[in-house]
Amino acid sequence: MTGPLPEISPDGALQELLSLAFEQSSHPQFISRADGSIILANPAYAEFIGSSQEAVIGTGPADITHPDDLDLLIDTGLRLLRGEIAQMHIEARLRRADNEMRVCTVSTVLAHNPRGKSLYVTQIEDVTSNRLALQQLRASQSRFQTLSDSVPVGIVSRDYEGRLTYVNDRWSEITGIPATDAIGRRMASHIYPADRPQVIEQSLKFAETGGIYKVTYRVLRPDGSLRWVVSSSLKIAEADDERTSYVGSIEDITDLVTAQTNANRLATILETTSDLVWIISEAWLVTWSNATARAAFGLDDLPLPIAADLLYTADSLAKIAEVIRPQLLRGENWVGELEMNGAGGAPLWIRQSLSPQFDPIENTNSIAALAHDVSERREMGELLTHRANHDPLTGLPNRALLIERLTSAIATRSAPGEAIAVMFLDLDNFKKVNDQFGHQVGDEFLQTVAERLSSVLRSSDLVGRFGGDEFVIVCSGLRRMAAAHHTAQRLLRALSQMPINAGGNLIPVTASLGITFLAGANESDSETLIREADRAMYRAKSLGRNRVELHDELLRSPPPSE
Repeated sequence: MTGPLPEISPDGALQELLSLAFEQSSHPQFISRADGSIILANPAYAEFIGSSQEAVIGTGPADITHPDDLDLLIDTGLRLLRGEIAQMHIEARLRRADNEMRVCTVSTVLAHNPRGKSLYVTQIEDVTSNRLALQQLRASQSRFQTLSDSVPVGIVSRDYEGRLTYVNDRWSEITGIPATDAIGRRMASHIYPADRPQVIEQSLKFAETGGIYKVTYRVLRPDGSLRWVVSSSLKIAEADDERTSYVGSIEDITDLVTAQTNANRLATILETTSDLVWIISEAWLVTWSNATARAAFGLDDLPLPIAADLLYTADSLAKIAEVIRPQLLRGENWVGELEMNGAGGAPLWIRQSLSPQFDPIENTNSIAALAHDVSERREMGELLTHRANHDPLTGLPNRALLIERLTSAIATRSAPGEAIAVMFLDLDNFKKVNDQFGHQVGDEFLQTVAERLSSVLRSSDLVGRFGGDEFVIVCSGLRRMAAAHHTAQRLLRALSQMPINAGGNLIPVTASLGITFLAGANESDSETLIREADRAMYRAKSLGRNRVELHDELLRSPPPSE
């Protein structure tokens, strides 16, 4: 092959996945456009023609076909294109690069790319030796027997009534009928019943027109199994020239038909699966994608190939460049989640398995992606995580997240002269609000308190609900302790400047606030700092409430109960 198969899809994408088998096939094979020009050929075809793979690209039927056989080849190809026949099987003389003519069977099926353009998939079998063998059979039965047993195809002869007069061992292997049982049977007896009318019709036409007769059908073996064969026949006039017998061959193409059927079946599965599937070429272009992927990424209106970078976000592309592509180039699979650009620009989280595909010399020539959308699952996970770490009433961080964030702030403080202030705020007389107005009004009251506190703080500060009517505020990166005291006063003013409207009730609000600091080379932990701020808050309450108090050495004893 001279590269990946970007023009055949989905069959081309599958052919790309199976490129190694195509490359190593012993049968000359090529893919051509509807005008017959070759776009891809395997090494066996190049060897058969006696040229290079690159040199045969762009050549057409007129370049290699004998002029007397060209019209038949073109006419039969047009019938295949129009859907009049399912497969094309003809015999033609083909010219090699050294001008040697070879008699070949040309077997062609039709495929389509995603844009609806028709492509021919062709396999050539050099039957020149078979043709010569058949000519020699008329001269010598013994030479016929020797030659017949040496060729890799089934050889058969039948009389003018259609009864078998000779079969070789290969014919018996294909049909499952021993030679002793075959002689005297009618030719049609081993043909699958559903295929007999077509074969008989073509046989009658052949009897009238002569030439070389070729037909594809299924053989029904005695064990009930079926084998696909291509049958070729040639008329031979008897000595009196009044009766005609026939000699021919059958070639077992079951594996080829099965491979094509499986490829079509796999193409259907890939195209209709709910998973996302796409192919990325060595040049980092998306060359094929299934319906699910096209819908997810909004590719229905974009002709492929397109740059694969368009599918991935900037962060994902950085990870691909640094981690994923090097791993794929080492021949290793990669499985994980990446953020991608969905249809309409919506971000999607896609869990994907990326598998490198290799050329015959083990170089990575493409990447196959099998994936599914996990955006909803991630959103649910994030929601559950948020609920686990936040107060359901106010939406503020809860006790666990507060301690975690404070512990992190303590561990990461590094700039000299910077301090951490921890404030413990407790609402004054909140119990009276619940007792007088009920818990529903109390909840609405607390929600407004949370909003007022959050509105005062910097984006780098943290406020959380510690429990009940208690809130903890953490201010990091402070250069002056006075800044923390100023923030504390602003918090109290934000609460007390006007009553809170809860349930239609205007309720005054004040709070007592305690502050402690972690500065310089001092060491502490989150639990200790919160406890110190709590004690300072209790002193604020004992001194008349609605005030700020700083923690000092006098507060090392346990706090009084309110």
